[in-house]
Amino acid sequence: MNEDKRYSSKILLFGEYTVLHGSKALAMPFPKYFGKWIYDTSHRSRQQIAKLKQYLLTIYRAGKIDDFDFDELERLTSRGLAFESNIPQGYGVGSSGSVTAAVYDLFYKRNNGVTITELKSVLGLIESCYHGESSGVDPLVSYLGQPILLHNKETVELLDNVNHEINKSIYLIDTKIQRSTAALVEAYQLTRRENEEFIMQMQIIAEINDELIDSYLLDDRTRFAKKMKELSEYQYNTMKMLIPEKYSSMWKKGLETGEYSMKINGAGGGGFLMVMKHDQSCLSDQDLIPIV
Repeated sequence: MNEDKRYSSKILLFGEYTVLHGSKALAMPFPKYFGKWIYDTSHRSRQQIAKLKQYLLTIYRAGKIDDFDFDELERLTSRGLAFESNIPQGYGVGSSGSVTAAVYDLFYKRNNGVTITELKSVLGLIESCYHGESSGVDPLVSYLGQPILLHNKETVELLDNVNHEINKSIYLIDTKIQRSTAALVEAYQLTRRENEEFIMQMQIIAEINDELIDSYLLDDRTRFAKKMKELSEYQYNTMKMLIPEKYSSMWKKGLETGEYSMKINGAGGGGFLMVMKHDQSCLSDQDLIPIV
């Protein structure tokens, strides 16, 4: 076991909810927060690992996974194996994805011929222990330690790096509000089923999202900034139920002044918000977390 290896959190730069409407999504590692294996018989994570072990046994007996080294898992947990993490939970930055990647890395007897799609599928199956059905994106980013572009739900492209120049103007804001991704997605799906106008607006947001990703990858900063402003406005008008109330006026001010653009990060409702500075002198950096 490599005790120095870190399994990072992740940021979904673009694609929140719009993936449900067929858009692309772009996710990247966020090394500021990470988890790693330790030995500590009194660590709180040991209960979590025990729960995961039972879940893995259940899906193994059901024939859903194979080649999992349960003997090694039992041996190391009996020695006090624990998972230490500083990744905030309920923030949508991959706290469960990190431990999933670590478990797969240490205990899965993988072969060199596994495809990215197969890897994503297995990781998603393992992570489903924590919050229902998982896409596998979070643990995939954590396990590989590199950004990924989802062209659709099945097609994944590995990227060598992210656009550091654009990313220098992007920050996170900590709302200090925990939320449940599953509950928010369920509420979103209910709105989607009952409101045709909402669906039409989300289709427009999905198109803006894809144009944002394209301009990001092409390093077209002028177009990227324009599309960020458009996304911010559409999210404010269409997805306001996912914007924490105390940040609504700040969001609106950015729209009015043009100094910055805000967007939901992940499931919304709390966790982190994302902000892009169009004017580097605006906002106080002490309240912002750089993503690079």
